[in-house]
Amino acid sequence: MNNTRFSFRFLRPLLSHNTRTNMSAQAGNMEKMSNTLSGSFSEADKHENTWVRTSKTIIAKLAAPLLPKMGLTADRTAPVTLLDNAAGAGVMAQEVNRTLPRTTLQAGSILATDFSEALVGITQERIKTEGWINTEARVADAQDTKLPDNTYSHVSILLGLHIIPNPDAAVKEAIRVLKPGGVFGATTFPTHTENKFWFADVKTAFDAMPFDAPLPDKMPMQMHDSGTWYEPAWVATHLESLGLKDVKVNVQGDSYYIRSADEFIDMFGMMLGFVTKMFWSEEQLAAHSADEVKALVHKHLVEKHKGQGWEVKWDVIYMTGRVDK
Repeated sequence: MNNTRFSFRFLRPLLSHNTRTNMSAQAGNMEKMSNTLSGSFSEADKHENTWVRTSKTIIAKLAAPLLPKMGLTADRTAPVTLLDNAAGAGVMAQEVNRTLPRTTLQAGSILATDFSEALVGITQERIKTEGWINTEARVADAQDTKLPDNTYSHVSILLGLHIIPNPDAAVKEAIRVLKPGGVFGATTFPTHTENKFWFADVKTAFDAMPFDAPLPDKMPMQMHDSGTWYEPAWVATHLESLGLKDVKVNVQGDSYYIRSADEFIDMFGMMLGFVTKMFWSEEQLAAHSADEVKALVHKHLVEKHKGQGWEVKWDVIYMTGRVDK
């Protein structure tokens, strides 16, 4: 999750490729998105159970494919010193603790950072209750961590580079703190020809509401005007230009089975507040409470999926590179 002002994995797809031609006109919208997200993340501790559940389930599935691409595998014996920036509720630390041998974990360390004190607090509690080995969480900015040079064997940023205001600074910071030969790994969302993930069901639910419920046809995929982190070819070239070697970028899809409308609301309900504050007028927000919106979305999902479970699908851009210094 973003280590600068906001951090929520589900809110990461945020500014589409179509905005490149009118980016100046989008500046106000991007600032509004930032402020809306910042408010959501500052209250993350109010939804601690949801953060932990999603980290253990759907977000774990998004994160797990990055580990082998970074050389973090179950047969690894070399010590690992991992810095996970924009860590959110600690999903990367969770997956590394789940994957690496105990002896490898004991010989290394994991530092999970996020700009949100609430999210860092959740991760710190998870470290204690779940018994993560040699793992620490602290507040830090991915763009300027204040950590020493040449310290880490691995640095990761999950679903953050299309949100962090200065993504190049975050990558350069990762390169600075990596040891020679160290590995950088990150993920972003690509553009889609069709709506996917949580947005697909929220879009049909809003379209079915008995009143005007504005929502764009496509959810934007980036929240700043620094590059095009939703285009795999651009990502590969750009990471090389920033100094990384052996850059590898690929798009990988997966899905998660949502058991019921109740589970969908539990996992993605916080997004409803985000999209209404982002795209609705003050009058519309005043006329329709969050509880009313949530109830209407729930009703629509029960009808749409005939009271059964269904799959939510996604694509993720996975990127890795090596530091040569």
